[in-house]
Amino acid sequence: MIETNKRLALRWLEAIWTADLDAPAAAGVVEQLVHPDFHNHEAAADRPGGPDGFREVAGRLRRAFAELRIEPLDVIAEADKVVIRARVNGRQVGAFAFAGVPVTGREFSVEHTHIVRILDGKVVEHWANRDDAGMLRQLGLLRVGGDSKAA
Repeated sequence: MIETNKRLALRWLEAIWTADLDAPAAAGVVEQLVHPDFHNHEAAADRPGGPDGFREVAGRLRRAFAELRIEPLDVIAEADKVVIRARVNGRQVGAFAFAGVPVTGREFSVEHTHIVRILDGKVVEHWANRDDAGMLRQLGLLRVGGDSKAA
């Protein structure tokens, strides 16, 4: 069960970051991975849950970032939860997060920690700890002190 949950969580994470869920080859992938009662604890309160919410987040990521890659560094599982520490790389090519954030075309490489809960063989809950400040700094959108690399 633990190894099955690890494989499922890794497939889920890969799908949200890098899969083209609109491609014919991806038909049914979301329904295979995402529980109908899916809740993303990282999403804004007004965002939908379930498979539609998953598709929305994945689409937003692909519109904002190109060349997305995720490299799992650690995968730990116990009972119905899986924790994945991963390196995420990409290049900003579109708007994301806040209105008015400029597109920089710059690359980023940061670490994330994702926790998913599995129910009935699908991901039903998600929590994350991301280095958003590090990503914004690398994109030149956040200046820290006398940082000459930003903006």
